[in-house]
Amino acid sequence: MKNRQTFFSDGTASQISNLMMPVGIKIFDVREREDGCVFSVNGKDAGSAKKILEGKRKSFVPIGPDRSGILKRAVKRVGVWVGLIVFTAVAVAFSECVTKISVSGNEEVTTEEIKEAVLQEIDLPSIKSVVDTERVKKKVCEIEMISDASVEIDGNTVFVNVLERLPQVKTPEGEVKSLYDALVTKIVLYEGECKTRVGDTVRAGDVLITKTDGNAQGDVYGRVWIHEQTVVPFSRIVLRRTGREQTIFFTGDKAPEYRGEFRLYETETEEVLLRLAVPFKAKKITYHEVEEKEETIDFEERKEEIVQEKFDAMEKALPRPYEKLKNWFFIKTVDKMNVLDLYYEIEIKISE
Repeated sequence: MKNRQTFFSDGTASQISNLMMPVGIKIFDVREREDGCVFSVNGKDAGSAKKILEGKRKSFVPIGPDRSGILKRAVKRVGVWVGLIVFTAVAVAFSECVTKISVSGNEEVTTEEIKEAVLQEIDLPSIKSVVDTERVKKKVCEIEMISDASVEIDGNTVFVNVLERLPQVKTPEGEVKSLYDALVTKIVLYEGECKTRVGDTVRAGDVLITKTDGNAQGDVYGRVWIHEQTVVPFSRIVLRRTGREQTIFFTGDKAPEYRGEFRLYETETEEVLLRLAVPFKAKKITYHEVEEKEETIDFEERKEEIVQEKFDAMEKALPRPYEKLKNWFFIKTVDKMNVLDLYYEIEIKISE
């Protein structure tokens, strides 16, 4: 102990470790307290340790046998600074948290039901950076009477504005109309007068059945053509690791802000056990530098895979129930990209 210098600082044990260890300064006898921590370094490293603490604007006091009076006064001053730091940290943490939900645009659906859907995706309070507004929107739109929603965060509040579905209105004068542009293939008339026949071409909104003495009722089926256009560029930008990386250690749930030299990076986080004087758990973040690379898409080689992938996505969006008759596609090249026109021919009930 004669060749070691002891310090008291307002930093945490993990902060001191992140400051000293990367530059080769060993620390000993780390004791964490409410207002900071006490640690020791080898005497030869004392000067370097002071410069690092001063450079990082950390309050510190060298501790020795003849410094008890100084220590008391210094600790008192450090306590004031720590109080200010804690107050500032709490204020900053609060500003980065979501604590409230505001709902607007709803009449048919209750505010409580919408808030319940939001709370299935986030817990209050919650850090803004971990709130996935798209997931919240998707959950809100699963409510039967809601057709669309917007979810935004402003201050400490999640603002949810919803668009409700229009109430179902009966067709005027008991008419049955077509939902699609279609070729009529089958008519089942229950009541009323049919205004079309098998083989006719109808457009969405055309009247299929009108009422006479009673109601207009019936099922009309037809062939419907669904079209979708998608673009596949000749190349795309991808991120690849360069092999350079940087590592930091921290405690707590929130990782420190990255202040390194990498403009683009990917992160990996893992829990580790730091074996200092008193072993304690910490988290390790590795920042991997990445750079943008242009990757050529060999469309001819992957054409079948790409087209099938697009058809699969398109098929999931087709109206149900339906009978698939056939599908086909066309490819054209425009401005360094391949344009795919995808078609499905299906048979479906077209009467509303």
